[in-house]
Amino acid sequence: DGGVLDITRPTTAQELVAARACQPGVVFIDTLRKTHTLEENDSATADRVYNAWRVAFPGAALVFLHHARKVPSQLAAHDVAVREAFRGTTAWAASADTLLMMRRVRRANNSDWLARLSFVRTRGCEEPTSLLLRRGDDLLLTVVEGTPLERQLTDWLKENPTAGRPEAVQWLLALKDEHDKSLCSKPHAYRVWQTVEEHGAHKV
Repeated sequence: DGGVLDITRPTTAQELVAARACQPGVVFIDTLRKTHTLEENDSATADRVYNAWRVAFPGAALVFLHHARKVPSQLAAHDVAVREAFRGTTAWAASADTLLMMRRVRRANNSDWLARLSFVRTRGCEEPTSLLLRRGDDLLLTVVEGTPLERQLTDWLKENPTAGRPEAVQWLLALKDEHDKSLCSKPHAYRVWQTVEEHGAHKV
């Protein structure tokens, strides 16, 4: 089989039998492609594979890892490029209850690599905003909060949801410190806007 477990066929694989015996509440499948030998571009394949896993673990939440096609690594990569990056038939995404996309990104003029977690689809609630993550020394991912100006602009945009870039930049330029000095230049204001817009943190 080359390491592929075909969940759509009867199997007595020891690992699967042992996992069933534990009656887990959550099952992580890494990776989705290695659990079947069907054609991943066939629209009927997704439901066959998903249903087979539901039969195998009827009481568990199923989390599938599925490698995507390559997408741009910049934060400004268009959402369409991210949303359409999954491999195979679109049924893999359409039949899932929740679809998360994680990709490695980097900020302009910054050599540090970050990760952006986007909620592409959620059936049970409103779509949460994307999260920018950084890997710590303990290898755990933590949320990158952004600069004070980014946080201030995020809050302001939540109160002014119809505002666009011109209004946001003007608002930033009007900010003063205790000495009545502007907090940022016009180029800086544009960069702050771009970062907040890319993260989508103000969109609810």
